[in-house]
Order: sequence, then C-alpha cells, then structure tokens
Amino acid sequence: MANDQYMQALVRKIEIFKDDFLNFSRSQYTKNNKLFHAGEFGFQREQICKDFIMSVIPKSRQIDIRGFVINSNNEISAEQDLIFYSKNDTPVLTLEKSKFYPVETVVGIGQIKSIIRTKKELKQALDELKKVKGLREKMSHSSVIWRSQDLYDGKNSFSTDNPYDQIFTFLICEKINFKISAADINNLYEEGTPCYLKHNIVLDVSSGVYAYKFKEDEPFVAMPVSQRGTGTPHFNASNTNNDHIKHFLNNLHTFIPNNTLFHPEMSKYMY
Repeated sequence: MANDQYMQALVRKIEIFKDDFLNFSRSQYTKNNKLFHAGEFGFQREQICKDFIMSVIPKSRQIDIRGFVINSNNEISAEQDLIFYSKNDTPVLTLEKSKFYPVETVVGIGQIKSIIRTKKELKQALDELKKVKGLREKMSHSSVIWRSQDLYDGKNSFSTDNPYDQIFTFLICEKINFKISAADINNLYEEGTPCYLKHNIVLDVSSGVYAYKFKEDEPFVAMPVSQRGTGTPHFNASNTNNDHIKHFLNNLHTFIPNNTLFHPEMSKYMY
C-alpha cells in the first residue's frame, strides 16, 4: 500500500521533471523554431535527469554528468551522459575536463536523448550501452568488494549469469517518434547478441517504458536475463498517473544500489 505523503511529493517531482525535460529546457534554447547552443541544451537535460533520479538513489551511489568508462584491458567507452558509481570505492581520474571511471565500480550508465526519429538513431544509442556492458566482461579477474548475496549466491568473481554483475544501462528520450514495439527494439541488436549485454530499460518520457516480463501477469522488470531465464521484451504505453515513470524509478532503485562492486586493481591499469 502506497504512502500518501510520499506519493504526493513524488507525483509533484515527476510533474516538474516532465515539464523541465519536455518543455522548459527546449524553450531556453529555441528561437524561431531553431535550436541553438545544442551542447548547453544537452547538458541542461542531463542535469534535469540527474537531479530527478537522485531522489530515489541512495547517497552511497554517486551520479556524474559526462565521462568515460575504462577497464584494465586498454578499452574505453564513448563519452557517457550519466555515470553511476560507488562513492566510496571509485578512484575517478580527472584530467582537465575529462573524467575516467574504472568499470569495476561503475554500476549504471544512462544515455539522454531528445526526439529519436529513426531506428538507426535508436540502434546507435543501444549499441553504445552494449559496449559499456561489455567492458565488465573483459575486465581483469577482480574480486568482489560487495555483492547482494540474498539476490544471488555466486562465486567471488564476475558472472555473465548474474544480472546484478552487469552494469545497469538505460535510455531516456523525449519521444520515440515512430511506431516500434519492444520486440522490434530487441531486434535492433545483431543476431547472437547475449541477453546480458542488452539494455535494461528505455524511458520514452512522453509515452511509456520499454522493459521486460518473465510472465504476462507479472510486473515489469528491467532485466533482460536472470536465473529464471530470458525476459520477454514488453512495452507499457500507459502514462496514466505517470505509471511509466514510476516503473522506471522503481527499477533504478532496485538495480543501481544492488549492482555488484568489484575491486579495481589499479596496478593493472598502470603496468
């Protein structure tokens, strides 16, 4: 049963977020129906998403805007919009305006987009998220700093079978401006792509969320694979009472704090 006071406050924050993301941010950088200062516009939207998400993420998990994820196998991601990491366990290397985050303690990645007009644009965004997930798979064998043992009783190493060992990846966009089903989104991945490398959740702020279900009568989960098997891609088009945004927040709160933390062996990054 929901708490009335909490829900009143949350509904208010959701409405502010939607207005800021969909309307206010664009009005600040549009003149004569033309967008100017695209970089600043993008940064403002990233800040809006960060501030909103912070309301459901514990303080032990930090959110930074723009940075690169690296592993000790000499691999680096493209610049990511939002990076979630363990505040107490991550040695962030900053050089001028660039920040580098060891993949071992990065727990989530978010891509923030405006209107997605083509399948090609959507595929590019999902491919970038897939590449970030792959950085953990190729990291040096690192011991576990923390793992939610009540969720998964695994070995003291990375496992592709454990959904909480995978970086949580998501996409927030103003709107997907063409008709597409959740199964169609899933088919944008190359044939043979392992489920554990696929995105967790896509939030179309205007319309709904694209996530997964293991059974039709069960709630949404932002989990493409688990010990129970592969989740079926599913789309929730209901934005009644902003349920799609509540689904999104609930899954962030479930996965980000429970993502496994590995020990970043810095000597492997240096030599």
